[in-house]
Amino acid sequence: MLISCFAVVTLLPNIAIAQQEPACANEVFQNLLFKDSTFMSAFNDVNKAMAENKNNQRITAGNILEIPIVIHVLNLGEPVGTGTNISDDQILEAIRGANERWRKITTVGVDMEVQFCLAQFDPNGNPSTGIVRKDASVLTNYSQYGISYIGALGQPGADETTVKNFSNWNHSFVFNIWVVKDIAGDFGGYAYIPFGFNYPTDGVVITYNAMRYSSSTFAHELGHGMGLFHTFQGNEAGCVANDLCFIQGDWVCDTPPHKQTDCVSTTCAANATDSMLNLSFKNVMSYCGGRNLFTQGQKTRVRDVINTTSRKQLLTSYACSGPPCDTARTQLAMQTCDSTVAGIRIDTLLTSKGCDSIIKTVTTFIPLPIAAFNYVMRNDSVQFFNQSQHANNYVWNFGNDSTSIATSPIQQYNGSGNYEVSLIAENDCGADTTTQTIIIPIITSVRNNNKSVGFTLYPNPSNGTFTVKTDVSQNDTYLEIINMLGQKIFTQKLSIGKEHNITLENNLAKGIYQIQIKTNNAVIGSNLLSIY
Repeated sequence: MLISCFAVVTLLPNIAIAQQEPACANEVFQNLLFKDSTFMSAFNDVNKAMAENKNNQRITAGNILEIPIVIHVLNLGEPVGTGTNISDDQILEAIRGANERWRKITTVGVDMEVQFCLAQFDPNGNPSTGIVRKDASVLTNYSQYGISYIGALGQPGADETTVKNFSNWNHSFVFNIWVVKDIAGDFGGYAYIPFGFNYPTDGVVITYNAMRYSSSTFAHELGHGMGLFHTFQGNEAGCVANDLCFIQGDWVCDTPPHKQTDCVSTTCAANATDSMLNLSFKNVMSYCGGRNLFTQGQKTRVRDVINTTSRKQLLTSYACSGPPCDTARTQLAMQTCDSTVAGIRIDTLLTSKGCDSIIKTVTTFIPLPIAAFNYVMRNDSVQFFNQSQHANNYVWNFGNDSTSIATSPIQQYNGSGNYEVSLIAENDCGADTTTQTIIIPIITSVRNNNKSVGFTLYPNPSNGTFTVKTDVSQNDTYLEIINMLGQKIFTQKLSIGKEHNITLENNLAKGIYQIQIKTNNAVIGSNLLSIY
């Protein structure tokens, strides 16, 4: 967008000329500015809104408009108070000097009823001094030349957008002020005029040595930032036309036109009285020495501009006063082991701003944990299944000097026997323990490799359905199951073949059983089977 490129209002050099305040490059590119169609469209929108505002008579006297500002000190890495890293006191004094000129405290002219406050909070609502310090020496060309700008006529410097984005607050929250090492062309400051929308380069740029109480440069640049032009606006070819003073020159009728260098007398306003001419020669928006006043016409224009452009957003900013009371934004989440205190509680507190703040506390009850598990045997290992409730930490002890903190672990046992397995289930409110005894039979891999048994069976352990692998060549061959008491509890005739599927009754108790194969009532092989 061209507006962000060409909307520069003024550039003030640091070097004084005779009795005048520093001259400015504004007039060099002013014609270019007003020939840009995008700029003129936005500029005309502002003028139309100002005319409507006057018709509606929304501006009234006695209403002080306060504009929050933030100061970005873009230094070269020096200690605070040294070189470009100017002190807080110097900044505060410069702001005091600008406010005294704007409010007619130590000057003449009129009280603009506009003042500038240093932000006390950042855009996130955190307390702040309103002074941000950044070492900008990391930016290309900044250490040598300072900042450049569109229309700098070939003068070297760091890219303006890059420099400003290095430290830039929300433009609807504060008016941004950048204090820099240098400005391309050795100027002392420049500013952008407001439109009906925010744009990223908007604000004031001023050199570190011009940011001081005794200089009127800061008050001058703030004037441009609030919509004022130079009192000599448009005099590139001589005296500017002023017949329609409300839309010509500086668009203010009580500041007679003059040439930039006219600070004692002028041929541009022959019919103006000396007192009227002094309103221009001594005006903050001139380049004359000892400038210290604003006029009633400038006051009217500034207040119209503030109320009809993006500057109006700054009037409702909490940057200088703190975030407003917000009863809906404070909510706490807590947990408790006591069911009697669980629920929702509303507290009303008096904040430092003197307003009530409602805090909503939601407390959730955490029940005590309940430990529980079951398991399944898989050959020579056991898969444990955690069935605990309200727990988030677990400690297993498998009865063989092995432990685990996994939720549902698998444990390998190296020998048969009875093992006492315990599970501790924990949460923030307590712990619970459960214990079970499991029986590990003879390890399957050892049993199946024992050639003396005469046959193999699988799976083992089994749930009651398994396969016997043995070569049966005679019809009179039977499989028998004997319990640990020596009682025969199951018999099944085996058909001729090498593999035989066996399904036992569902009510067979868990434990170890002997399986034997008999032919003609003679045992030809035996093995052990674990039922789970």
